[in-house]
Amino acid sequence: MEALEAELSEAIAKRDALRDELAGVSRFLDRARESTGAEIWKIDLQKGMIGFGMGSCSFALEEQFHPDDLRTLLKKVAGLRRDQPEIQIELRLPGCREKRGRFRFCGRAETFDADDRPVLLVGVMVNIFNQIQENSPLLQKQLWELLDSSFAIFYWLDISGSGYVYASPAAKEYFLPSEGQTYEGMMKKGLESLHPDDRQEIEAYIGRVLSKKSDHPVTNAFTYRRRNFRGEYHWFYDVMTFMPDRDGIFQTMLGSAIDITAQKGTESTLQIAEQRYSQLTRLSCAVIWSAGLDMHFDYCSPSIFDLLGYTPEEVIALGSEVTLLPESYGTVAGLIEDALTKEAREPGVVIPFRFEIWQRHKSGRAVLTDVAASMVRDDSGRLIGFCGATLDITESHRMKEILKKSREELQNNVLVRTEELARANENLRQEIERRRQVESALIRMSETEQRSIGHELHDGLCQQLAGVMCLCQAARERLLEIGSIDAIQMGRIHDLLGAAVRYSRYMSRGLSPLFADAEGLCSSLEALAVSSTAMFNVTCRFSRSGSCRVQDSEQALSLYRIAREAIQNAIQHGKAGRIDILLKTSSRRVCLIVSDDGCGRTAPLSAAPEYGLSMIDYRMRAMEGSVRMKNLRGGGMAVRCIAPLSRQTKGGGNAPIE
Repeated sequence: MEALEAELSEAIAKRDALRDELAGVSRFLDRARESTGAEIWKIDLQKGMIGFGMGSCSFALEEQFHPDDLRTLLKKVAGLRRDQPEIQIELRLPGCREKRGRFRFCGRAETFDADDRPVLLVGVMVNIFNQIQENSPLLQKQLWELLDSSFAIFYWLDISGSGYVYASPAAKEYFLPSEGQTYEGMMKKGLESLHPDDRQEIEAYIGRVLSKKSDHPVTNAFTYRRRNFRGEYHWFYDVMTFMPDRDGIFQTMLGSAIDITAQKGTESTLQIAEQRYSQLTRLSCAVIWSAGLDMHFDYCSPSIFDLLGYTPEEVIALGSEVTLLPESYGTVAGLIEDALTKEAREPGVVIPFRFEIWQRHKSGRAVLTDVAASMVRDDSGRLIGFCGATLDITESHRMKEILKKSREELQNNVLVRTEELARANENLRQEIERRRQVESALIRMSETEQRSIGHELHDGLCQQLAGVMCLCQAARERLLEIGSIDAIQMGRIHDLLGAAVRYSRYMSRGLSPLFADAEGLCSSLEALAVSSTAMFNVTCRFSRSGSCRVQDSEQALSLYRIAREAIQNAIQHGKAGRIDILLKTSSRRVCLIVSDDGCGRTAPLSAAPEYGLSMIDYRMRAMEGSVRMKNLRGGGMAVRCIAPLSRQTKGGGNAPIE
């Protein structure tokens, strides 16, 4: 009994010592875990459970590991053997809040079953999330710089409600992330910018994805058209990835898109070009062909039947010796020989061919053809044959001969007709000159008549009215002496006669202006402005720009008459209260502008003869000038006359304009 008690005491002492030792080891492992972040993990592959540290708490692998990492782990475990039990792998634990992050597991298979399959994995797990975080600022900066400088569009959309988190600068033409916009608002705006033909497919796909849950990201690619802020549609190839959270609900959408408008345009152009080429080959009246260096055809389009009466198979079988006339065969053989000689001297030289040859129809008649050909080379650049197009120009050649003969006849007829037209043109020129002289004579007669009337007004009527004024003045003085009240009426008559005299003098000056020198036009226009102000009770002003020297008295008189007519029209028809006369001259042109503040005009020149403006147009055409009449924005009308400045004096000499 004592021996048993001694053994029991010794066993209890060993147990306590072993417990203390295990406690020390546990404390050591805790300090090591705190200092290095490492801890012991036990993975039971049969039960699908994982245990952390020295405790007995276990968790299901599916709840702890990321699905992709769990598949990778099981794949690596399947390759372990008793002689190679070690394993090393990086794992993510999104299911454990206390141990969430990225870990590196280094361990080995401690137990195998009867089939040599691993049963228990024991090893050390180190959290490497902090190591990744140490380099993350630099990596993030480099990543953002890469995304910002890329021509592709990258975007990050928070589906939970905050809208766009990031959009690369390349997206600024299509959508701009705005603060305060929800996911629904951004998505609605983005879908509205899609082409109507593409919108339904993408909207339906997004709806299907968001209506389900998944443990894995969902990725799909689309080709669609999106409208930019200028209203232009561009083609895009977009890869969308929906990222789920731990509950399998999609909360994030990542995407990258590239503008493929140019590629689509190229594809469309290429497709259209291929269709056109195929249709051209089938329907073209020209024969498309290819031949070797021995002048035997490799290909002929169906239009060879319309050209020579042979089918393509017959032409390929017979060869060019049958289809070409002897002299044409020699011509083509000589061209090929020259091309081979140039190729030998200068390999790779490009020699286009364009020539006309006679070919033999199946019926035996000759056919003139126009041939355009080029060289055909293999991938190494070696000359292997020729290709080209042949067109029937027999009828064209016949028509050219007929056209040549007709052209000669036409040239003879043109010479005869030209002589007749020259005579008619000379007669017309003489008639125009005669009419111009008649018009000038009419203008001179009108001017002479106006001057005569002006002189009669000044020398006749004005003098008589002045005499009557003197008689009225004398009578008024006698009536004042006798104290008669009729002296007042006689004074009024005297004043009215004075106004009539002044009006007659203004009229006579207007009808017979004086142009003693090159400055005479300016003096006459200034006098016209003064007399118009006095006669019609309006404000009329004259201004000048440039030298305003008009050497030709006839041109000066015409400009004066135009200004006078424009003033009368502005007063009588335009009801103007202010009239401005501006005369400008340059070294070659003279410009007269008469503007007013009246009611303007609503009818064109040809439809408004009541304004008397047709005479202005006539005088400007006589001076080889132009007249432009337009309503002013603030009211009134402006008459703008521009004519070449005549250097002919009245005596016919050429006087320089100072």
